[in-house]
Amino acid sequence: MPAGACDLLSFLAKPLHIAVPPACRASQDGFVKHVRSAPASAEDIVAVSNGIRVSVPELCFVQIAEQLPFHQAVKAGCALCSTFALDPSQPFGLAERKPLTTQAELASFIDFHPGLRGVKNARVAAGHIGEGAASPAEIYQMMVLTLPPRWGGFGLRSLEANRVVRLGKKAAGIAGRAYVVPDLCDFEHRLAIEYDADATHTYGEQLSRDATKRMALESMGMKVITVTTRQLASLDRMRDVAKEAARVMGARVRTQSARFESEQRLVAATRKSFDGLYDREWLDQARAVSGRPGRTSFAAGSSMSIGMHGPVNV
Repeated sequence: MPAGACDLLSFLAKPLHIAVPPACRASQDGFVKHVRSAPASAEDIVAVSNGIRVSVPELCFVQIAEQLPFHQAVKAGCALCSTFALDPSQPFGLAERKPLTTQAELASFIDFHPGLRGVKNARVAAGHIGEGAASPAEIYQMMVLTLPPRWGGFGLRSLEANRVVRLGKKAAGIAGRAYVVPDLCDFEHRLAIEYDADATHTYGEQLSRDATKRMALESMGMKVITVTTRQLASLDRMRDVAKEAARVMGARVRTQSARFESEQRLVAATRKSFDGLYDREWLDQARAVSGRPGRTSFAAGSSMSIGMHGPVNV
């Protein structure tokens, strides 16, 4: 491992996973080695700093799918296609960023690399990735509502995350802006779903923006369903949300699959937080330096997600 690598990667929870060539026999505390079964092309590995090279997001997803079960791989894929990154200096520990990849780019990479280990699992998971989530909680909400019943979701596949909705003159006057961005939306069926995270209620300005967004959407004839933190933590309550959403969409929630209950427990096990990916001591130190002491959970519902590269290559 290059000198200084541990310091550079100190934000990641231990052990670190590294990809190595078959000839590499040395072991090192704090690392888990993964022998590369097939060489990646040069463009699939990028240098970051101090001699450290990491997998591009598409290769990272295949490597994740090789190691993790279906629901965790879908969660990781959604994170790669999300619009948030870790930043302990921010109020909710998250900052906005552009997506690292897209579902189409993941599918193209998988098709172009049929010999890589993990490709079969990655292909299955990639078909269920949602794009555009703005927080870990939004990823979890999206999985619960949109995954098909055979994978433990409620099958509302037409919901899109953070789609821009252009407002009419009256609605724009209510909102004070030309467009709004619901957390989940099926515009064809005039449905919006908003995650109402407790953390965002610290600020009166955010409360006002949320309220005017809902009023603007409703003035355009859209049904707005609000999901609270408590609802999102209960699969029974999310079933009620799904049924109401399905009613508006002219659909039905069908959960007769023999696998539904067991798969839904696996969905719930993914949780709406990314805390476990990061080193707790590093997080506490980073928050102290930024002047934001106290615990921040990377599950906030504010408009912000996480960057993933890996494993590290040596």
